[in-house]
Amino acid sequence: MKLNEKERALFPLLRQKVEERFAHKLETFGDFTVLSNDIFQKTGKMLSESFLKRFWGYMPEQKMPRESSLNILASYAGYNTFSDLSDNWSSRFCPVESIQSAELQPGNTVGIAWYPDRKVTLRYLGDSYYEVTDSIASKLQRGDRFSVSGFLLGSPLLVPKILRASGNLPAYMAGLSGGLTALRVARG
Repeated sequence: MKLNEKERALFPLLRQKVEERFAHKLETFGDFTVLSNDIFQKTGKMLSESFLKRFWGYMPEQKMPRESSLNILASYAGYNTFSDLSDNWSSRFCPVESIQSAELQPGNTVGIAWYPDRKVTLRYLGDSYYEVTDSIASKLQRGDRFSVSGFLLGSPLLVPKILRASGNLPAYMAGLSGGLTALRVARG
């Protein structure tokens, strides 16, 4: 099965549904061992810890997941197949952790992270603009500014344009493999 962008966009929802069934957010490597065992107990089918870590963005994703692996995850989450998830959720509200720019005040600090060890701290400037105040292992640099409407846990961050002192940069995507893995706000 070759996945299209619409189906790939359902990965955060599938991760959310699996975590709801598991009744625990996957945050440590040990969580993936327990999840792998729970999936086997509930479905009779095995998914490796490595696959689960890649799908959640804790290890680099080297290729698209197989249909059979997505079907096992969907089955664990209560669907017959991954296609059923796609058919049932092609256009629905799905509550996931997020930070919306409209809910922030200038001076608030936003922290984001993505695989493998990227961490960026942003200062909210107002009008949906942010300035990078700290950057670890990311292509974003201190002083970069950009505008986004918000951040969605488990989804990649798309920045249409970065304003840098040396000149404007084209669009940038963070978290292509697994999306953003952490979000936090410090109100100023």
